Amino acid sequence: YEVPTPFYQYCLGRRLKYSGCLYPTGTETLDDAEEAMLALYAERARLADGQDILELGCGWGSLCLYNAGRFPRARITAISNSRTQKEFIDGEARRRGLTNLEIITCDINTFDLAPARFDRVVSVEMFEHLKNYQRLLAHIARWLRPGGLLFAHLFTHRGLSYHFVARDA
Repeated sequence: YEVPTPFYQYCLGRRLKYSGCLYPTGTETLDDAEEAMLALYAERARLADGQDILELGCGWGSLCLYNAGRFPRARITAISNSRTQKEFIDGEARRRGLTNLEIITCDINTFDLAPARFDRVVSVEMFEHLKNYQRLLAHIARWLRPGGLLFAHLFTHRGLSYHFVARDA
């Protein structure tokens, strides 16, 4: 998680989205495909301006920066376990004039918040890094307000689960 930012800027599209992209016609550029996928996440998560949104596992900020720009009255909190990711996202938010975004660096396994703080919790390709879904989902249920929704995008395989093992610790 502490790979230098320039590596990702060299390899990824403008939004630094290192999870799946959407190519509706197959002729899109990488930048177009990143935008299309981010828009689809926002649509499927039923995000709207004025909501309190928690993003779990924000990576280099592709989704939280997109949402902060698209929904300027939303209040977005995003969680990353990487100091360099937080520094990059904070800098991008300042550069873009986004004041509705807070990045917290922590281990999601020990992270907790006050109850009923969020209208939406979104997570893209982070759940597969965890083992205790029951505990995480209990936390999420407590963090959501009545009527709140969880949107989660997970890596899957038809026959096997993805078993993440940290090798850089």
